[in-house]
Amino acid sequence: MEVHHHTHHPKKWKEYFWEFFMLFLAVFCGFLAELQFEHYVEHQREKKYMVRLYNDLKKDTAFYTGYKQSLTQSYYSLDSIIQMIGDGSYQTSTDQFYNLCLKNRFIRYLEYYNTAFEQMKSSGNLRLIKNERILDSLLSYYYVIEKRAMVTDLRHQEVVTELNKALWGVVDASYYKGGETLEDLKPVRSLFSAQSAKMPTTSPQNILLYKNLCFNRQLTIVSVRNFCIALHKNASNLLMLIKEQYHIDE
Repeated sequence: MEVHHHTHHPKKWKEYFWEFFMLFLAVFCGFLAELQFEHYVEHQREKKYMVRLYNDLKKDTAFYTGYKQSLTQSYYSLDSIIQMIGDGSYQTSTDQFYNLCLKNRFIRYLEYYNTAFEQMKSSGNLRLIKNERILDSLLSYYYVIEKRAMVTDLRHQEVVTELNKALWGVVDASYYKGGETLEDLKPVRSLFSAQSAKMPTTSPQNILLYKNLCFNRQLTIVSVRNFCIALHKNASNLLMLIKEQYHIDE
């Protein structure tokens, strides 16, 4: 029986080259596809975070609008108290004076929403933001809030606390009448109002002190309001940049 041996021709170098090239091309294309997929996933994560940031900034601007109005109302309400003390009408329009004083016992604190930013910061995902202008603006915006918001609120609170202490040397709280039952979520200033109030006997120094502290709070309100205006402007600019860059639909 004859055995036939198949002759194996040695491969030429060109064949080795093309085999290597095709293998390299397959690996390289796979790498590119994986890289492209990772880029797509990161872009989607970036967009998701930016939508959250955008929504937080929208809440901020809505709050700033209302907060500025509240501060303006307080400023002019304090102005009325100062004028009434100055012209002596607080002694005749006592109910009005009492109610204005009660209204200005309260403080509204600065609010801001930083949940999305803090999540990105703590998880190291701020790196996802490729637009340097947006990233720098965000870092600056939240840095200012972190460093100044609490200090601003504390200073305002101190001024209001001083004012409230001086108030009880000027009015008699027994003239504030309220309903017999408390209503849920109703502000204290809406529960109580003065009825046929009379000014108690007090020293001119107490009246002067209260008037000066009202003016001091006005000065504080101007500072707080200016800070609020700056935050509102920065937040609005960020909203515009983010909306344009990420094509966010509302």
